[in-house]
Amino acid sequence: MATSIKEMIQGIAMKNMPNIVIGAVTQLAPLRVTMLNDMAVNLSAASLTIPKRLKPLVLGRQYYMLSFDMGNSWYMLDEADEV
Repeated sequence: MATSIKEMIQGIAMKNMPNIVIGAVTQLAPLRVTMLNDMAVNLSAASLTIPKRLKPLVLGRQYYMLSFDMGNSWYMLDEADEV
């Protein structure tokens, strides 16, 4: 429990900070990207923003992804080294 205003603000900010994760393309049509840290999370094309420089996506390839909109949307940053 926060004991000061500073700790309360830090706690709120940490919950809303963007998160970078690695996702792997597990299906191309329709597009599905699975989070490596939580295999139960499968993202569809509707929740992904994919820059033109990363297209076309390759089945099995891993990408760094940044969450925004409180984890409802994801931006593909770059290809990740195989983990």
